Amino acid sequence: MFSEPASKPAIAKLYTITQGKTLLYVGITKQRVSSRLNYGLKANGKKGYHGYKWKDITDVLQLGVWTIKDGNNYIDSSEIEIIEAEVVYLCRHKANQWSKYQYEIHFHQSKKHHRDLATEIYNLIPDP
Repeated sequence: MFSEPASKPAIAKLYTITQGKTLLYVGITKQRVSSRLNYGLKANGKKGYHGYKWKDITDVLQLGVWTIKDGNNYIDSSEIEIIEAEVVYLCRHKANQWSKYQYEIHFHQSKKHHRDLATEIYNLIPDP
């Protein structure tokens, strides 16, 4: 069960999956987090999507979910996507490896505030 804002549709969210000290995946969604995870965990390839690459791991995984406000409003998905790429880059830069199951990332030009937010998020993830 997720609480708001993770349970609200239309709000851009960044989420991370870690296993112990290993960052496995960074994603974004505007769906309810439960809906997005369900879709990725249950996909079987019938419509071309096989789901998360990490879905068959049986060990304990840790989920982190972030939303970001600018004043009274949540930032949009294009801003979250920039931060997502910066978090993945930080993993590559600091751990000398991409997040283990990160097979797609969209890079955009970032500004200092994007990189600062990505650093804050990355620092809350266990060290890889």
